[in-house]
Amino acid sequence: MLEREIELDLPDNTLTKSSIKSALLLTDDAILSLYYDVNGRRKFCLVNESATTFLLPEQFPTLQFFVESDKAPSRPKKLADELRTRLFFIPRGQKALQDKEETSAELIRDLVIDGGCVSPISSRAAVTYAHKSHKILREYDEGQNDEVNTHSLVEIRNAQDHSIRHKMKVIVVDTHHDFVILRSVDGREIFEDYPYSKRSPKTFESFIGFGLSHETEDGQQITHRNGRICSDSVDHRGRFLASSSIDGGDFGGPCYSADRALIGIMVASTTTDPMLRTEYDRESIEEEIIEASSHPADIWITPALFIAEAYKNYQVKHGILLARRERNLREPRAKRRAIDTS
Repeated sequence: MLEREIELDLPDNTLTKSSIKSALLLTDDAILSLYYDVNGRRKFCLVNESATTFLLPEQFPTLQFFVESDKAPSRPKKLADELRTRLFFIPRGQKALQDKEETSAELIRDLVIDGGCVSPISSRAAVTYAHKSHKILREYDEGQNDEVNTHSLVEIRNAQDHSIRHKMKVIVVDTHHDFVILRSVDGREIFEDYPYSKRSPKTFESFIGFGLSHETEDGQQITHRNGRICSDSVDHRGRFLASSSIDGGDFGGPCYSADRALIGIMVASTTTDPMLRTEYDRESIEEEIIEASSHPADIWITPALFIAEAYKNYQVKHGILLARRERNLREPRAKRRAIDTS
């Protein structure tokens, strides 16, 4: 066994091998086995048909899991190089982001990054920001057809490999905290690499943030910056202030801690806080984009804990994830979900 213990955020009873490898700094070719103990007996977890994901038992929230591997942990690569493959974008020319005054034809530029940041939060879901052009997005209505759900169905593309594309539906729109959660249309697993943990930032914690603010004649380019959380206080929207810069194209960009946990997404600068209107106003939104692009400054980060909680609530509401029974104060606390590699 590997001599290390980590905690993983498990939204459902699956755990990808890539998440374990990323968390434990194992190479891609490492062979893994995952097991747990029941009454002193070792039980190994099954895997899916493609052998990429472990299938956990129903009682997984109360179990402690153990990992065995044929490889030893490697020295970590530079975080920027390792995590940039997680960055996706929403092409702004698609119908979902157009209002009635615009043409109904899709105007997506192929092989060019031209849209806002999107980041995986699980094997099936991703998050982006809720302001500016994304204000037009609406939560998917299961009882309606695709035409009615025009502003609820989007395509996202990987910012590094544009051939990786996924059809997503909008499942959560939280304008107060400025984020939108997307999920694969058919509910299947589409992301092999996603953050194994989603949590709030720690005071004075360093992080690396990704964005798409550098623009050339070939479209937007992936950027990254290092920053630090300024304090443990938050604003009226629960956002943390960070000492880093944000520019047009960086909104929705993910922020990762040194241990590769997602601690939040960048949603605003201190000089140009976007107005989160309930109605889509094309003229004012265009003004905001110009203003934000002209005044880079320190950033506001929406903590990942808000995003994780919203996704969990969606899964419970739709019967995807069983709600935990409320614990009586006299009952002992259940074990936290963890992987013990000691």
